[in-house]
Amino acid sequence: MAYWMFQVVFAATAATIVSGAVTERTKFSVYLIYSAVISAFIYPVVGHWIWGGGWLSKLGMIDFAGSTVVHSVGGWAGLVGAFLLGPRLGKYSENSGKKISKAIPGHSIPLATLGCFILWFGWFGFNPGSTTSGTNLAIATCGVFGTLSVGFFAEENHAISSGVGKINGLFFGGGFHLLGIQALGAVSVFLWVTVSSLIMFGILKKLIGLRVSRDEEIRGLDIGEHGMDAYAGFQVFTIQ
Repeated sequence: MAYWMFQVVFAATAATIVSGAVTERTKFSVYLIYSAVISAFIYPVVGHWIWGGGWLSKLGMIDFAGSTVVHSVGGWAGLVGAFLLGPRLGKYSENSGKKISKAIPGHSIPLATLGCFILWFGWFGFNPGSTTSGTNLAIATCGVFGTLSVGFFAEENHAISSGVGKINGLFFGGGFHLLGIQALGAVSVFLWVTVSSLIMFGILKKLIGLRVSRDEEIRGLDIGEHGMDAYAGFQVFTIQ
C-alpha cells in the first residue's frame, strides 16, 4: 500500500505540471475535470507502456524516475492546454505590428522563495523514493532531454544498481540501440498525450469554456472561483 500511494503521487504530479502552465486564467471546474482525466486515463496508459510491462517496457525503454512517464506527460498536456487557452492578459504588447513578450513578475519574493524550499525539500523524498531507499538518488526534475540522455550516457555499472540490468548508452559502447528505444518512447508519448489532450481540452472548451472572464482574470480568481480573497484588503493601484 505504501508503494501504491507513492505511485499515486506520481500520477498527481503529472496533473500539477499542467496547472502551472494554465494558472491564473482557467476555470476551477476545468482544472478539476482535466486533473481527473489525466490521472485516470492519459497518465495510466503511459505508465503501463513504460512501468507496467507494456510494449515500451518490453522493448527495454528506461525511465527510472519519471522523465517521460511523469514530466513529459505533464509538459505536453500543459503545452496543449496553454495553446488552446491563450496567454495571460498583459503578457504581450504590440509594437509596429509585432508582439513583444512582457515579464509578469511574481507578487511576493518571500513566498516564491519559501515555495522553492518546500519543493526542494519534498524532492529529497520524491526522487530517492524511486529507489525505495534513502541512500540513492534518482533523477526525474528533465522530460525529453532526460529520456534521451539515458540513451547517450547509460552505464551498466550504474544500471545494475538501479535494477535495470546490464546496458550501456551510445557514449559507453552500447551503440544506437538504447538511444533508438528512448527516442521511440519519447515520440510515442508525445503523440499519445498531445492527441488525447487536444481532444480533452477541445471538448472542455466547446462545452464549458476554458477561460474565466476578462474582469475575473483582472480581479483575481480567488474571489471569482472560490468566493474569497487570498489577501484581505489587497488592491491594485496604477502608478501614473
